[in-house]
Amino acid sequence: MQISCATCGKAHYKKPSDIKRCKSGKVFCSKECKDRFLRKGKTWPCLVCGKLIYRKPGKLRKNTYCSPKCAAKVNAPKRKTGKIVPCDNCGKLVYKKKYQLELKHHYCSKKCTGESTKHLLYGEARYNWKGGKIARIKRKSQMRRKYMKDAGELFTKDIADTIKCSKGLCIYCDIKMAFDGDVFASNYANLEHIRPISRGGTNHRTNLRMACRQCNLEKGNKLLVELY
Repeated sequence: MQISCATCGKAHYKKPSDIKRCKSGKVFCSKECKDRFLRKGKTWPCLVCGKLIYRKPGKLRKNTYCSPKCAAKVNAPKRKTGKIVPCDNCGKLVYKKKYQLELKHHYCSKKCTGESTKHLLYGEARYNWKGGKIARIKRKSQMRRKYMKDAGELFTKDIADTIKCSKGLCIYCDIKMAFDGDVFASNYANLEHIRPISRGGTNHRTNLRMACRQCNLEKGNKLLVELY
C-alpha cells in the first residue's frame, strides 16, 4: 500500500498490518523521520553550504557537515601542513608531513624502500660497516691478548700445586682424570679457571682448579652462578 510519510511527505510502501499497529495514526518512512516528528533530535545548518541536516539525540553537535566533501573543505587546510613530493624509486607523487620532509629520501611504500636500500644492507656502503669477517677476527684476537695480559703470568709451580690438590679427580663430576693418552678424551685433565679470563679472571693460584675435558667445555666462559 502506497502511503506518504508524516514528516517528509515521501511516498513509500507499507503493509496494511503495519498501519494498524500505529496508535497515533501517523506513518513514517524511517526512524529518523519518526524522531524528527517526535522532536527527539534537532536540525542544524551545515557550516559550509548552509544545508539543513537532521541529527539524532546522540549526535547533537554544532560543528556538523552535510557530506564528507564539506568536512574536507574545512579540515583539509588544518590537516595538510606538509608537501607533495615524488617517490625516489618510482616517481609516484606522495604526501609527506612536515617532520617527514626533513628526511633525505622519500618513498611511497615499503616495497620502494626495500628496492632502494637493498645495496645498503651489505658491504662497505652499510651505515654500521666495521670491516667484515677479517676485521671481526682481528678484534677478537686483540681482546683475547688484552685479557691474557690482564690475567697475569701462569707459573708452573701453581699448575703443579693445583694437580696435587685435585688428587686426580674432576672438581665438577668427581671422575678420575687421565693425564696422558688421548687429549680429546672426555676424561682428559684440563686446567680450569673458576672465574673465566674473558670475564675478568686471573691466573692466580686461588682461581685455578682441575677439571675433565667434558666439564671444562660445558662450563665455557660461564660463572658458577650461571652454571647451576
